[in-house]
Amino acid sequence: DFYLPDLDANLILAELRGEAALTPCPVVVLTGADTISGPEMIRAGAQDYIGKSWVTPESLTHSIENAVERFRLLTERGQVEARLREQEQRQRFALQAAGAGAWDWDIAAGDIVWSPENYALYDFDPARGAPAYADWEARVHPDDLARTNEMVRDVVEGKAPEFRAEFRVVHRDGRIVWLLGLARVQRDASGTAIRLSGINLDITTRKEAEAELLLRTTELRESETRVRMATEATAVGIWEWNVLTNAIRWDAQMFRLYGLAPTADGFVHYSDWSGAVLPEDLPENERILQDTVRAGGHSRREFRIRRRDDGEVRDIEAVETVRMNLHGQAEWVLGTNLD
Repeated sequence: DFYLPDLDANLILAELRGEAALTPCPVVVLTGADTISGPEMIRAGAQDYIGKSWVTPESLTHSIENAVERFRLLTERGQVEARLREQEQRQRFALQAAGAGAWDWDIAAGDIVWSPENYALYDFDPARGAPAYADWEARVHPDDLARTNEMVRDVVEGKAPEFRAEFRVVHRDGRIVWLLGLARVQRDASGTAIRLSGINLDITTRKEAEAELLLRTTELRESETRVRMATEATAVGIWEWNVLTNAIRWDAQMFRLYGLAPTADGFVHYSDWSGAVLPEDLPENERILQDTVRAGGHSRREFRIRRRDDGEVRDIEAVETVRMNLHGQAEWVLGTNLD
């Protein structure tokens, strides 16, 4: 009832709600005063309102049922909104942890909303307000602008399902930052793009690492080319032996030295070498090789071989060195053979 001996419905509803959005249970306000406003009671937290002058058993039953149903709907909506807030908060925390910047572009109005992280990624001053699309274009590296703009247009026009691009931006001090941009478009019932929302992530460290790896790979290929040219010019054969797996690999010159047809992968058996060494030279050379492995050092030796293809005996000078693994074990023996 609205009027009670010590307080009225407004105070009761205020105490029931406290700081919450809803009362703990559905509430119907019943009063005989014509001056009490039903909408006022709804705003105060009741789910329905009924007057004593026009109440009937049927209308009271209907009012209670209506209050229960309205309370259920409001509770469900509140739960959904709470989950959405939690999800948005988790997403915000995840973006902040990753250093990612978020943005939202109202295509029709031309308005763009940026997160604080996005301002930092593009080196814009938040005090000057959200940058316009033209401001964004001015930050993108000239060599990447046409390609990136085309990808944006493709997404807006429906030619691509999403925007995903790596591009550079130039800060005011000239520093270049690599960004990964991801975005999805929202469309109205007619299929017209109305909003584009996305994130940006700083990938400068990764791009620098990729560039460094490419440089090192290029240097390695050039080094391998120089080594190959040097060995071909000097007729030196190169071999490597994994002591732990007993895998032995020869380069093309080694096969030529021993008169053997090259294998597809370059791997050979130990017997391909030991079977070619003259029997009187083999024991001493095997001893020297094993001592080198145990000592983890390097050695130089000479022996004779009988070539497999023409049977000719040739004198070979061998030099080898041992490489250790991280555990201090001899893992590789790298060597050369020279006729």
